[in-house]
Amino acid sequence: TLKVALYPYLPDAGGDNYTGLLQFITDEFNKVYPDIALQLRPLSTNDDFYDLNLLSKWLMADGSGYDIVEIDTVLLGDLV
Repeated sequence: TLKVALYPYLPDAGGDNYTGLLQFITDEFNKVYPDIALQLRPLSTNDDFYDLNLLSKWLMADGSGYDIVEIDTVLLGDLV
C-alpha cells in the first residue's frame, strides 16, 4: 500500500468535495501500477499543511505516517 497525503489547497472544480479528483487519481494510478494499492488522504483544508509538527508526524519512517506528502515548497527547507 502506498499512502499519500495530497496538498489540500486546490480549487474543487467538480464541486464534489474532491471525490471526482481522488477517483481519477486512483484510477489512473491503478492503470499503471495495478499491483500497488493506493491510499489517498481525503483533501481537507481543516488539516494545517503548514504545521511542521503535523507534517513531521506524517513523514515518520515507522509506518504510522504517509509514504508521500505533497507540501508547499516554502516548507521544504524546514522539513529537510
